[in-house]
Amino acid sequence: MDWSKAKNIIIMALLVTNLAIGGFYLSQLRHDAEVRKAAMDASVNYLQSVGVEVEAELPDKVKALPVVFVNVTKELAEEAQSDGVPVEVTGAKVGVKVAAKGDTAGEIISADKALLKLFSRLGGKQSCKGLKITEVKLVYLLDVRNAVIASQDTAVPSWKIQTSRGTYYIDAYSE
Repeated sequence: MDWSKAKNIIIMALLVTNLAIGGFYLSQLRHDAEVRKAAMDASVNYLQSVGVEVEAELPDKVKALPVVFVNVTKELAEEAQSDGVPVEVTGAKVGVKVAAKGDTAGEIISADKALLKLFSRLGGKQSCKGLKITEVKLVYLLDVRNAVIASQDTAVPSWKIQTSRGTYYIDAYSE
C-alpha cells in the first residue's frame, strides 16, 4: 500500500470535514444574531405599542463581564473603569479605584430584556405611558446605600437606563 497516497486522502478528508464544521458554525452564529435582533425588535415594538418611547440605541452585542473589586475612599477621584466600562456609585459621594477582577458570575442579559424588566418594575402599561428612554448602557454599579462604607467592595455589571423620569439600574446578571 502506498502510504503517501493514503496520508493525502486522510488529510483531504479531514480538511473537508473541518470546512464543513466551520461553515456550520458560521451559519449558527449568523442565525443566533438574527434571533437576537428579532427579539430586540419585538421588545422595542411592544414597548412602543404601550406608549413608551425608545430613543436610545440598544447595544446588540454584549461581552461577558466579571464582577470587579474596588477600593473605596472618602476622597473623590476620577471615574474608575474596568475594560472601558465605567464604575458608577449610588448612595454616597465616594471615590473608587478598581483593585481586581473576579470571575464572570453569569451571562449578561440583553439590553431589551433589561428594558422589559424596568417596564415590569415600574408597574407596566398604565404607569409607563409617556415614558421616554434616552440612553441604555452597561456599567459597573457600586451601591453604597444602606451599607457601611468599607475600604473594599464589589461592583457588579448593571444596565444603566436613562429615562425622562430619572436613571434606573437593572442587574445585568439576573434573568
